[in-house]
Amino acid sequence: MYFLSIKELTFNNGDLLVILSSILWALYTVLIKLKPKELSDIEYFSTIVILVLFMLSFAYFIQFDSLQSQINLIKNNYLVFLYTSILASSVSYYFGIKELVVLSK
Repeated sequence: MYFLSIKELTFNNGDLLVILSSILWALYTVLIKLKPKELSDIEYFSTIVILVLFMLSFAYFIQFDSLQSQINLIKNNYLVFLYTSILASSVSYYFGIKELVVLSK
């Protein structure tokens, strides 16, 4: 029989990314519950977005070797970036605000 041994357990970068994102999602959920009453939903959501963009910018710039490779990636895939940034962000913003209203009650 095969039993999982701690000594044989290995993690690759994707596993660690999933663990980190789960922890950050839990932190986000806790932060929504701790929202100060004097802040409007849009102000609080904007603050969270700015903090996340700041944290993600480090991971983004580490992935590429040069600025030129980043520019080439955006030029070759600009429709994908527009779709994911505008449509997905708008939908998540809408539901994020709805979530704030429900959880802040």
